[in-house]
Amino acid sequence: MAGTDLAQYNGTPSFPARTDVGTNADPLLTVTDGPIVTADSNAAAQAPVNISIKRFKDLLLGLRAAIIGDFAGAVQKSLRALVIDAQGGNTVTPPAGSMQVTGATGSGTSAPTTSYASGVMFRDSVCLGWARGYWDGAAMVLDRGWNCRSLARNAMGDYTIVFQPGLTDPVTSFVEVTMGINPSVVDHGFVGNVLDIADDGSGRAAVNIVTIDPNAGVKLDATAISPFFVSLNGY
Repeated sequence: MAGTDLAQYNGTPSFPARTDVGTNADPLLTVTDGPIVTADSNAAAQAPVNISIKRFKDLLLGLRAAIIGDFAGAVQKSLRALVIDAQGGNTVTPPAGSMQVTGATGSGTSAPTTSYASGVMFRDSVCLGWARGYWDGAAMVLDRGWNCRSLARNAMGDYTIVFQPGLTDPVTSFVEVTMGINPSVVDHGFVGNVLDIADDGSGRAAVNIVTIDPNAGVKLDATAISPFFVSLNGY
């Protein structure tokens, strides 16, 4: 035979519409008992198998186009969400529109740490949480934040921010803190310092910061026009 009795089918990429999946609008016809099985002939009492075989290739081409997009005319598609872990194949329920990196870490405890190419991402190389907040004279206000569990004022210009994610070693987290400019108090803004990073008792990072007037060297509260900004990285 050596392929002489076979026909090449190049296929046409197919990617069913979201509303068609699992319905008759996304057909896959299978052979039933009784009719004569044929390649393409679809006369009475005949069941052609190439209809479904060709459909398989069309769907595979559509999937390759959607995910890899490495051939001419490929139509790529977005992913609803993505979770990357160290095993693969796990059942996950990520929030829509999110991407999560779990499993391996890239940080180290001695220099030099492992060298990675630019763009490599691990779970400890992305921001784990951030907060923009201030004291309004009566309560802490969170302008906006991500993975922020709580804000507390310990004293004037002294705050503790607890972040949501449970960490393996929260006390070795890396924290950045800055403040917005308040021209009515200090022309060039405040200085924000990290006093302590502790485990809140449940594996979360509790970050203690202070906000200081650099001219007078005294603590001043963050305000609506001069809030603090805190971000967390860790393992």
